[in-house]
Amino acid sequence: MACPWTRFSSGITNHDLAKQVVYTKNRTPEETCDEILARLQPSDTTVILIGPMNTGKSTQGKLLAERLERPQAPLDRLRWDYYKEIGWNQEEQNRISQAEGFAGVYRYWKRFELHAVERVLQEHPGSVIDFGAGHSVYENPADLARAQELLRPYPNVFSCCPPLTWMNRSPCCASGNASLSTAST
Repeated sequence: MACPWTRFSSGITNHDLAKQVVYTKNRTPEETCDEILARLQPSDTTVILIGPMNTGKSTQGKLLAERLERPQAPLDRLRWDYYKEIGWNQEEQNRISQAEGFAGVYRYWKRFELHAVERVLQEHPGSVIDFGAGHSVYENPADLARAQELLRPYPNVFSCCPPLTWMNRSPCCASGNASLSTAST
């Protein structure tokens, strides 16, 4: 099973930015939430959830925010104002969508995503931040290095992923880095 993003990106992804991995498939949201809570590092109050589409990041963000009594900062909702700060334009996105489909829109969004990550981290310390799926996928090595630098101070960066496949490769890691276990790194 390939990462949903691999048809749009060959970039380094979620596992390369995460400090810990939680597997969400065939588990209730509450079970996954309990596992994340048990593995939180108390040295930091910010919790960051990354991963591919449909792995429960938003659901976990909501549950964790409630249980921890912290604000939730869903990047998929907050990103548009951050994107606008550096030139994102709805009309341009619509034009690209008509001409190139979602793959073109995805490529258009890439130029804004690191800025959104930086801004959400600045504006929402001590929050539960759930990234959009694309906010942890970087094809450009300089962008990946910048994302790693931005996330380095945060010990509670969890990649929400489906389970490993029969090939022992995580479907949420386009780079094929299966060496990261479910234990804290």
